[in-house]
Amino acid sequence: LALTEVEDGPRRRQVLSAYDALPFKGAPIVVPKGVCVAVDSWRAALEVELDCRAREAGIEHFDLEQWLHTKIATEGTVSQRLGFETLQAQLDHYVEPSGLPKEIAQVQIVPETDILAVRKFDVVQEEDEGDDDDDDDD
Repeated sequence: LALTEVEDGPRRRQVLSAYDALPFKGAPIVVPKGVCVAVDSWRAALEVELDCRAREAGIEHFDLEQWLHTKIATEGTVSQRLGFETLQAQLDHYVEPSGLPKEIAQVQIVPETDILAVRKFDVVQEEDEGDDDDDDDD
């Protein structure tokens, strides 16, 4: 195995796992005698795409959303296109959890405050210095 193929292994599994979690699937690939070669033609195409990219430049920046958008636009059904558009709209309009600002401009600047630290070491040093003076007087 080439070094990029070994490095891309975890990323490849991550992309395939993300695809498997989505509700969009391709039609099965069936040969003329009725034997099913692949249950999901899009997953098979995705595996080939990832393998080709791993050999060329790596799959670190592979965009599953864009790849799936292209697949659905060219090979998908009308219901798959509508479902994908709905999913994209939900992801694009993500609502922040309450209590967090939506924009950095809404974050209020808090002025820095100095915190006085008590140094016990200085106090001990001063007491030791005072004790030395008393010992010299004896």
